[in-house]
Amino acid sequence: MSRLALLVLVACGSSANSSTVGTELGLPKPYDELRPGMSLAEAKRRVPALDKADVDAGGVLAIDQRRLVVQPTRDGKSIEFVATRVDQADVLTKAWGPGELRADGSVVWFDANRGVLAHHVGQALHLDDFMPVTALLAKGRPAWFAFETPPLIGTRHDRYEARLQKRDDTTGRMLVAGTEWSLAGTEVDVYWDKANGLVRSFAVWLRDERKDHDLLREIDAVWGPHAIETIDNKPVPVWRDPAAGRRAYFHGSYITVKRYQSLASTLELAASFVGARRADVAAKHRVKDDFVDVPVSEFQDLGGTLLSIQGDDTITATEISESAHTRATRDAILAVLGKHYSVAVDASAAEIVLREREPRVIARYRPGIGEAGIVTITFTR
Repeated sequence: MSRLALLVLVACGSSANSSTVGTELGLPKPYDELRPGMSLAEAKRRVPALDKADVDAGGVLAIDQRRLVVQPTRDGKSIEFVATRVDQADVLTKAWGPGELRADGSVVWFDANRGVLAHHVGQALHLDDFMPVTALLAKGRPAWFAFETPPLIGTRHDRYEARLQKRDDTTGRMLVAGTEWSLAGTEVDVYWDKANGLVRSFAVWLRDERKDHDLLREIDAVWGPHAIETIDNKPVPVWRDPAAGRRAYFHGSYITVKRYQSLASTLELAASFVGARRADVAAKHRVKDDFVDVPVSEFQDLGGTLLSIQGDDTITATEISESAHTRATRDAILAVLGKHYSVAVDASAAEIVLREREPRVIARYRPGIGEAGIVTITFTR
């Protein structure tokens, strides 16, 4: 059930007054002992009426003519969030002090020590798990998040099965603690390979607007200063962990994390395949048709790096295709080639010989539409 639907449900019961609201963030009495993250069994001990609660199709529990609403976690073992009716935010302000006013007129309070946030919107008060966004990010580890146990990239998606709600054979979503930028919990979209189940990328949504706050600055404070990559002719902040082959992109309302491999490393890989047995390559790498599954390079986002192989039993040639969305990207790719092979590169040449000895390496640039084009690097015996 959506949070919007819950707002409608909790607005039809009796309200709280100043005498029922405690000094710490929490629900008014008599529900003040309930907390997000509490086991459902414990919640029923604290509020026995939950044992006879109405349960809707989405598993949401409601009692006292829907004065109290409890959303269990997906496995039904603990509480994801709780909500009740509070007509006026002034009651809460008197108890907790001024909260943070949002553009929609709602007010939110945070308690990082107890891991709770309280959000008053309309006539409803919601209590959710909370961690500061600076704690959601792994400090000093760019492109890593604190909730990754084990690391998401490269792990089978079913390791997160208890938290992951599948959408289809290759995608799913899980919910982790809310932050200042994701009040109703932080949504994480996960994408994996259908063949082996390994996670290839994920996206963390931080979509709630805040006045006078700079999310990019907060991320830089934890991960370190960002670099800039040009994607679809737009500058995009990026953080990299080269040792782990990970990078994270900031898209304003979400962060995507993907695996990547430097173009220089892919050049060495493609060269090593020439003369090798196809079966040996397939034993170490995922091969589909004539393409080897390799991470995209530092010049790509969603895709663009292709490594193809030729030959039946023995591989006689390989080719890397790198998408160059702009001329600047083309020039940067060619600069890597020139440095890697210690040769001068002429961007205007139809064919650039990078190495004469086996495997022979030749680069070509094929213009596309506008500034776009493709750089191909061919390795032959």
